[in-house]
Amino acid sequence: MEQDLGTALEWVGVAHYNTDNPHLHLLVRGKSADGGDLVMNREYISYGLRAQAMEVATRHLGPRLPEDVERSVKRDLRADRLTGLDFSFAQEADGFVSALRASNGSLADERHRGHKLARLQHLESLGLAREQRAGVWRIDADLVARLRELGSKGDIIKLIHERLRGSEPTIATVIFSKESPPLESVTGRVFDRGVADELHDAMYLLIEARDGKAYYVPLSEYSETPGHEARIGSIVTVTPILKHSAGAADRHIARIAAEHGGLYDSTQHTEFVAQQVRLPAGVSAADYVASHVKRAKALASRGLIEPVGEGRFRIPKDLPERVAQAVPAADLSAGRDSGSILKVERHSLESLEGQVSLNGVTWLDQELARAAASPNGSGAGGRALKTALGIPGGTVRA
Repeated sequence: MEQDLGTALEWVGVAHYNTDNPHLHLLVRGKSADGGDLVMNREYISYGLRAQAMEVATRHLGPRLPEDVERSVKRDLRADRLTGLDFSFAQEADGFVSALRASNGSLADERHRGHKLARLQHLESLGLAREQRAGVWRIDADLVARLRELGSKGDIIKLIHERLRGSEPTIATVIFSKESPPLESVTGRVFDRGVADELHDAMYLLIEARDGKAYYVPLSEYSETPGHEARIGSIVTVTPILKHSAGAADRHIARIAAEHGGLYDSTQHTEFVAQQVRLPAGVSAADYVASHVKRAKALASRGLIEPVGEGRFRIPKDLPERVAQAVPAADLSAGRDSGSILKVERHSLESLEGQVSLNGVTWLDQELARAAASPNGSGAGGRALKTALGIPGGTVRA
């Protein structure tokens, strides 16, 4: 790349093997030869880098065997994810793809035609293509986006089953997202926590719930309370809430402002918190107030409050009401348009097994007291809870 671009580069890469297609994420930084911004041609990024990588791989590993190429092609033909053929289909201007026999009838063309036909038939089984007449297919207008989403779901399901080793192979999986948020709370044990999106530092939780299902929960920056993040083994409850309803931070901001003539000042708030507020272990007054400033900036971006300087905002008396009315309340099932987020409440850091021998009051004790522990699911979450309570297979009674 340095030879191609004529300048020195800095780079870092990471290999990922957590999907059906092992891949590399590469971050490149540099300046042009005259010290200006380095701009890489789109074609070079799309095709030039791939060609370079293919040359390097061939030089070190030798040419790909025809059997390997054919095996890879056949695997792609029935893949529930985006493939090279799908890109070529999506580039058809009128949305129609022909799998009719070419006039020259060469062996290579016949093989390519067979591949197109097999892929189109698979896309039809997924509801993404439809044969309009013999040999001519109409593809879904959102083919690329829908296949990317389908591939992502497949990777998540594979991840869940890899992390749930020792569980029943047929355990039901549920994937939460903005488009399909939960309609009610889910309580269970966290069995994995990881990075969902390296570019945006987005995290996820995998949860074994009391209903015997495994849940994938994407986290936003508002999902967890600082200092109370869930860890592997934690008992948590995931609850869908409307992001546009006034929360505790809004009420805190309004109260501080009301005591200072309608002006919220983060410096005053920090002094107040340091002197009079008992914070969770590991959370400083500066961290606590920083989360309120972040919320205030979000409110200012929506025109609900007025910024008047660094860390200072003019707050209307009816801020909570304005926040609630800014966006009409929506049914959570509306998905992305509902403005819903997933709130994670951590009940315990101790595992279910660890809570059995603790002397203090645990989440298990509270479950028994409320007669809420009735794990009827067949998955690992229900079995783990029964085992921790010392119940071989019966029901739980407080």
